[in-house]
Amino acid sequence: MATTTPLSRRRTAGPSYEDIVRSVRAGDIKPVYYLMGDEAYYIDRVAGFIVDTLLPPEERDYNLITCFGPDTDIDSLMAAAKRYPMGGRWLVIVVKEAQHLRQVDRLDRYLQQPQPSTVLVMCHKNGTLDRRLKVSALIARTGVLFESRRLYDSQLPAFVRDYLKRRRVAA
Repeated sequence: MATTTPLSRRRTAGPSYEDIVRSVRAGDIKPVYYLMGDEAYYIDRVAGFIVDTLLPPEERDYNLITCFGPDTDIDSLMAAAKRYPMGGRWLVIVVKEAQHLRQVDRLDRYLQQPQPSTVLVMCHKNGTLDRRLKVSALIARTGVLFESRRLYDSQLPAFVRDYLKRRRVAA
């Protein structure tokens, strides 16, 4: 009988950081990435990886829109998401502090027919999207609904070891 560890339970709950990185590198780009949870490290890493992979530095002035949840409304966000990229393949919109975005459930109108050249990255830290909302099911179906859970103390040594290995630092 196989035992389950907290990491294996986390994997079945949704895609992991590694799964998202692997699919973006393979060219499987989704129209929306809703990154949420208590562990802000992975939320920032995924958002940064998507921007770095899809937009070369010379395209970021035109094709990267960064906005903050408290300072924007859902209508202007949907209008920006319907735009086309300028001189590039992708328009990337990063919404930081998405937990403060009001009426996020109205995003379902955009998700029913998303713009194929737009990638919407929502960064919702220190909490999660209410999974009872219709918009969360639409995000999971058309894009990626990623939950970054806080690491247990018993997982920290393996995390540090893997981090140092990725950085090619001798441990």
